This record gives sequence, C-alpha cells and structure tokens, in this order.
Amino acid sequence: MIKNSKSSKIGVPQGTILGPLLWNVFVSDLSPLIKHIKYADDTTLYHTVSKDNSTISESSARHVKVTLHNDPLQNAASYTAEWCSENLMILNACKSHTRPISFSLKKCVETESIIINNLPILDLNEVKLLGVTYDSHMKFTAHVNNVISKSKPAFHAIVRLRKAGISAQNLALFYKARIFSILTYSAPSWYPYITNNDEQKLEQYQRLCLKVILPRIENYDEQLGKLGLSEINTLCRKGEISESPFKSLSARSSESSPP
Repeated sequence: MIKNSKSSKIGVPQGTILGPLLWNVFVSDLSPLIKHIKYADDTTLYHTVSKDNSTISESSARHVKVTLHNDPLQNAASYTAEWCSENLMILNACKSHTRPISFSLKKCVETESIIINNLPILDLNEVKLLGVTYDSHMKFTAHVNNVISKSKPAFHAIVRLRKAGISAQNLALFYKARIFSILTYSAPSWYPYITNNDEQKLEQYQRLCLKVILPRIENYDEQLGKLGLSEINTLCRKGEISESPFKSLSARSSESSPP
C-alpha cells in the first residue's frame, strides 16, 4: 500500500527499482538518423565515412584533416539536442566529446567541430566509452596504461596486507577482485588489438603482483600454479576471462588456515 506519492512531470526518479525500465521507455523515441548505441544514460553516435563523402587534407606533419560532405554527425547531434529540448532536458556540450578513428591513415585525424547549442564539442585524442579508452587508431595503449594506473592503489594495499601477515591465498583473492578484474575489464573489446609491447606490460604487472604475494618463489609459472592463476595473455587470447579459476581460489582459501 502506498501511503504517500508524488508526481513527476519530467525525468525519471533515480535509485528506484523501476528507474532503469522507465528510463528506457523515456528515451525509446530518441532515434538519431545515424547508427547509435544507448546504454543507460549514455548515448553514442557513430558514422562510417567513405573517401567519396569526404575530403582529406594534410594540416600538419602529424595530423590530417577530414572534411565531411553533408556531415551526418552534425545533423544527428542537432536532432539529439532538439529532442532533449522538447523533452525538457539539457544536452551538455561540455560533457560530449568526439574522436575520429582511422584504420588506414597513420596520422591523427581531425574533423570540423560538431556544434551543440552553439557550442563546439571538444575533439579529444582519447575518449572513454563505458570504461574503455579509445584512441584514434584503436591501439588501446592508453587503455592499458589507464587500467594499470587505476589498479595501483590496490597493489599498494597488497604490499601492506602482506606485511600484516595475510595469507598468500587471501592475497590472491584480493588480487583477483581488485586488480585482475580491472586489468581484464571488457577485454574482448580491446585485447585483440593491442600491441605486443602492451601485452608484455600487462603480464609484467601481474608478475610484480605475484612477486609481492609469494616473495619466496621466484619462478612465475610456479607462482601461478601455487595460486591457481593463469597468464593474463593466455586467458585473453582464449577468451576465458569469465572462466578464470576464481572458484578454485575460493576453495583453496577456505581450506587454508586463517592468517
């Protein structure tokens, strides 16, 4: 029984059970004229540009400028801004970004600024979409650097926990939950495209973590076997991130004595 109720003429209440469903209904008629992806309150517009519909000119030694003919992205952005206005919402141009991506052009790609509500959208060298950092050539070096940097506080926590006498198995559980999960987040979407150098960077970081957890064991393979872990690159190449031996770690931890 509902004792008190309030009516809302705009938006969707946050933190409610029906909130996600109501939001999907609310934005269901937001249909820009180009391909787009909706995820919760994020909407991403994207468009494939052919050489016939663009003009490529060199703007500097490291950059090329691509001018689109009858820019569909600008038309879609204008449509989206108008839809927001009609639905009493504000589309914040300062929080919107663009990033041209090219698989053939070796130089960084620049395009004419897209305008929203008379304000230009910032064109960034790297953009983060749902936790994954994309660059202009889909190399994902920036993403690898970001996830390693993001997990550094957890690494320092492992060092402190080790000094406090926490067992290796419990430290391995902590590593899986606080570091491994960050390093491999959404791996199928970016790992196939990273360079050998970035692969080595990920593996070396895991080596460093295991060296702290098991300082008396120098062999990496032996460390992995002791903790029931696998090489990051092996799991990513096989697409077995979701099947990594987290359950076996839990079983081993429950069998071991408390620290």
